[in-house]
Amino acid sequence: TSKALLTDGLPMLADHFCSSCVLQGMGAALGPALGTPQVAMFCGKLVLHLNVQTGRWEPDASGTHTCFRTTDEIRSYCQEVYPELQITNAVEGTQPVTIDNWCKKGRPKCKGHQHIVVPYQCLVGEFVSEALLVPDKCKFLHQEKMDSCETYLYWHILGICLLGFDLHNK
Repeated sequence: TSKALLTDGLPMLADHFCSSCVLQGMGAALGPALGTPQVAMFCGKLVLHLNVQTGRWEPDASGTHTCFRTTDEIRSYCQEVYPELQITNAVEGTQPVTIDNWCKKGRPKCKGHQHIVVPYQCLVGEFVSEALLVPDKCKFLHQEKMDSCETYLYWHILGICLLGFDLHNK
């Protein structure tokens, strides 16, 4: 069935986009809040981090980092770009951002289309999760299958396939 095809194809698609690299935004809409340490990835492009003073996305200073495959690699990079903070973990954010003019490795200046991605939040100290908001006329059903956790990309693609359109492009 189409649902089986969707879920069977996700790992390959996720690998293509680098784990859950649905991230984007130079000079873009900000994620959770100005001053929140975050990193954004899109494979083939330089990793970006949010300047917590200016609220602008800045490319990897070394010009070498383009993609991370594990949360540990992301946490380590957070610690590298935010040395003054006590980064204890990195988690995928909940809000997509749009990044303009995201350069590929080796290009100091570039222009191009926008990328929409979900940045990783670099957590300082103990993690406190955001409150879950459930829209009116909707019910929150507890998930029984707690041994698996899907990425933002998985649910994003599932939504596109089931709804027939991309919510971020509407």
